[in-house]
This record gives sequence, C-alpha cells and structure tokens, in this order.
Amino acid sequence: EGDLQDLRFLGNFINEQLDLGMEEMIGAIVDELCDNFPRELDFTLEKENMRRASEIIQRRGLNVVVPACYDVASTDSVLTCEFIKGRTIAKIAAEADEAEDEDEDEDASTGANG
Repeated sequence: EGDLQDLRFLGNFINEQLDLGMEEMIGAIVDELCDNFPRELDFTLEKENMRRASEIIQRRGLNVVVPACYDVASTDSVLTCEFIKGRTIAKIAAEADEAEDEDEDEDASTGANG
C-alpha cells in the first residue's frame, strides 16, 4: 500500500513539474490501483476467475484454451497452472497487423483504394 501512495506522490510530482493539469486523472488512476491491485495479487481469486472464464469459453464453443490450475501446488500467493504450448493473444494480434499491412501494401502497388 505504501508503494501505491509513493506512486500517487510521483504522479502528482511529475504533473506539477510538467504543468500537465492532470491531477484529478492521476488521482483517479491511483485510486483505481489502490482499490483493485490487492485483488489482482490474490491468486485464489484469480484461480476462480480462470475457471469461470474457461466455463464461459467452453459454453460458447470458442477455440480458446485456458490453462488448468493445480490446487495442490497453488496458494493465495502462488498460482501453478498447466503449461500449454501455443500462440499468445499478442502473437495473434501481431500476425493480424502484419497481414493487414501486407494487404495495404498490395492495394497500394496495384492502385486499389480499400
């Protein structure tokens, strides 16, 4: 919690030094972090969220895999999950961006207006 208060101080200090006029926004962001960060570090809660997400994904028939969690090796501060080899969402998004760029390049070289 002290670190989050330090973050508030740093944000306000930078705001004042650069005259950004963002004190209210910085305060709102730090407040959100203070409210939610402890929950993000509760891996028991995260494990339940992963299970719920997996159930929703399966019910909807989506082609997405959520790793299984191992209860015997997990605690509120350690979350042990199955390793699944595959592509991450970030990798899929990067591939989609590359394909879009290639399409734009092809359109430009053929004179097509997309």
